Amino acid sequence: HADFKLNVSSDLEVSNEAINYLSSNDPDCMFLHFDDVDHAGHSDGFSPNVSQYITAIEGVDDCISPIMQAISQRPNYNHEDWLILITTDHGGLGTSHGGNSIEEQNVFVIASGNTITQEVIRKDSSIIFDSVYNCLADTVELQFDGDDDYVQIPSNPIYNFGSTQDFTVECRVRTNTTGDVAIIGNKDWVSGSNTGFVFSFKYPAGPEWKVNIGDGTNRADINTGGLIADNQWHTLSVSFDRDGYMKMYEDGQLVDSADISSIGDITTNAGLFFGTDINQGFDFMGSIAEVRVWNTLINMQTIQNWNCNHLDNSHPNYNNLIGYWKLNEGGNANQVVDYSTNNNNGNISGALWHSPDSTWVYDYNNTPRIADVPVTALTHLCVQIDNNWQLDGISLIPDCIGTNIEGINNKTSRLIKITDILGRETHQQSNKILFYIYENGEVEKKIYIE
Repeated sequence: HADFKLNVSSDLEVSNEAINYLSSNDPDCMFLHFDDVDHAGHSDGFSPNVSQYITAIEGVDDCISPIMQAISQRPNYNHEDWLILITTDHGGLGTSHGGNSIEEQNVFVIASGNTITQEVIRKDSSIIFDSVYNCLADTVELQFDGDDDYVQIPSNPIYNFGSTQDFTVECRVRTNTTGDVAIIGNKDWVSGSNTGFVFSFKYPAGPEWKVNIGDGTNRADINTGGLIADNQWHTLSVSFDRDGYMKMYEDGQLVDSADISSIGDITTNAGLFFGTDINQGFDFMGSIAEVRVWNTLINMQTIQNWNCNHLDNSHPNYNNLIGYWKLNEGGNANQVVDYSTNNNNGNISGALWHSPDSTWVYDYNNTPRIADVPVTALTHLCVQIDNNWQLDGISLIPDCIGTNIEGINNKTSRLIKITDILGRETHQQSNKILFYIYENGEVEKKIYIE
């Protein structure tokens, strides 16, 4: 139902025809369609990295500039109220659009006019990780798939704890699977009586985690660990007082203890294994990090204080640290670094580095949308919007208040105060022409104040 329609072959012609029309007519509304950017996107790609696409955008900018100038040069421009709305109808991905990706749906809206506050409104954004919280803030982890993945720490006499050496072992674990596995240890886990120690799950399939120590004949177990198979990180700590008690801690809190004074020599000369037992059996599925081995007992308060911190030399037992593997190297690393003074690096077999999934979440609730453009235009024109039109957008400008005419309580002067939509005021005496209504350059109506 437009009063004037014209289809031309280029953006430059759109600009020229718009300028000509503005110079010789008084339109209430103009709609201009620039299509060269879309053609460039389909031809060469909808991307800021495509020079042809950027050139087309800059070309449209050059076409809009003289149109804005033509508006400002209109004879009655100071008495007109122009609202300029500029938007694009879609984004793009590759050389196409129409899909559900953010690249294809992302658009901009530019609004300029007397009722527009100068500001930039951007989408809110935040990065959401895969609901796994790591208090150490490591961005990479070593994952074991439960099938022949392990880390082997080479044999070293310092890990042969004999029959009298007190020691403490700590690690961080993330898993969603329980079973008869070897998380970390130095023993053949086919029997709990075998020489050595191991972190595992209560036989046969948890859900509680456990710790075991044996000397070839005798064994001691704590089977009352927490339910750690929730796919979240947990710190597991066990101190071994060889003539007293083995104490189990979870996330810095004491869980249980067991007498190990009857356990003799636990030397295996096998080094340490993460993810399997010393025979590459009882494979663990999940992630392991922050493995610490001490040749002393770590007390409860210190375990609490350091269960969610990387170690440094301020740790009260730092001089007793005989092995410290963060397991956060990532990349193509095929070894895990020993950060203790022993430099006993471990070899990775099968286990892979993994960066936790993350997602950028965008909130567009406060940003203008393409559906807001027609509603804003209609509001500016003071067109009453019918609910039956089912328009989804909201107006970017205040509701239309129209022109308000009211008498001033001054019988002598007979003045009338007129307030227009912009809040501008004027005064007129009665029986004077207030304003004219034109059509095609001819006066159609004269509005008087009586």
